[in-house]
Parts: sequence; C-alpha cells; structure tokens
Amino acid sequence: MTVDAILDAVSRVIGEEGADAVTTNRVAAAAGVSIGTLYQYFANKQEIFNALHERNFERRVMEIRWVIQSTEEQSLARFLATVVDAIIAVRLEDPELNRLLDATIPKRLDFLNRTHPLSRDFHAALVRRLPGADAVAVDRIAFVLSHMIESMAAAAALWRPSTLTLDAARAATVDALDAVVNRALRDLVHRSPR
Repeated sequence: MTVDAILDAVSRVIGEEGADAVTTNRVAAAAGVSIGTLYQYFANKQEIFNALHERNFERRVMEIRWVIQSTEEQSLARFLATVVDAIIAVRLEDPELNRLLDATIPKRLDFLNRTHPLSRDFHAALVRRLPGADAVAVDRIAFVLSHMIESMAAAAALWRPSTLTLDAARAATVDALDAVVNRALRDLVHRSPR
C-alpha cells in the first residue's frame, strides 16, 4: 500500500505542479509518508520512475491483450486501427506522466524482452488474418507493425505538434499501417507459388 501511495503521488504532483516539481521530498509529502519511508522503498527518483513505468506497462499490456483477444472477427485493417486506438487511449489516461516516463526511462533490453507475451498475442492475431503466409513473412510483418503501432500511437497521443489534431495524427498512423500492410500483402502474393 505504501509503494502504491508513493507511485500514485507522482501523478498528483505532476497534475498539480508539473513534472519539474517531482522530487523525492515532494512525492513523499504528497503520499503522506516521511522521506525516510520513501527511501525504504526507493533509493532515488529514478527508481520511482522505473517502478511507475513497470506498473503502467503491466496495465497497458493487460488492456492491449484484452483488445487483441476481443477483435477476433475484425479484418486486418480494422484490427490494427483498434489496437492503435487502444494504445492512444491508454497513453492519454495520464499524458503528462507518460511523457515524463518516456523521457526518463532508458530502453533496456531486459524490459523489451518482457514485452514478448504481448508480441505473441499480436503475432497470433496476424497469423489468423494472413492465412497461407509463411512464418518468416508473418514474423517480419508482426515486427514492423507492432513497433510502428507502439511508436506512432504513442507519438500521436503524447508528442504531436500543436498544429496536428489527435484525429489527424491517428488517421496518419492508420494510413501508414495500411500502406505497410498493402505492401506486405503484395509481397506475399508475388512470393506465393503459382
């Protein structure tokens, strides 16, 4: 409960005072714990950010996994658009916190390797929608699309310029995915035995 209170306090501090106000002293005060108690759980501010990132990532994986599993009947294009919408929605739940975490959490190989369960779900959804495609082709398509979706949807939600609306950024993301899918499908047709 204390760890959750500390992690929840970061969002409150950001909401009330902005990301620059996030210090261990300010977070401890917002959580209603002493600075000594905070340091029992976290050695520094970066450890708090790492723990927040882990918690947010686990929640995001569960939500995206549910979306993937609930889109069984959707076409490939609609499925990809649904996943884009889900990632945008998750990122917009606390945009300032997500921006802060994106900027402060280094991309670590051990963390990236733990995304594999979600990658398996995404991969399986593509296999169902690309009947007859060989495993190498599906692997390549899954790799490209999953990374495009994550980075472009996050950028649409958090990093788009002020001149670009969320709807326009989302549409550009979906259009880019459609272009990649259409190219991949053309390549599959040309490689298939006649």
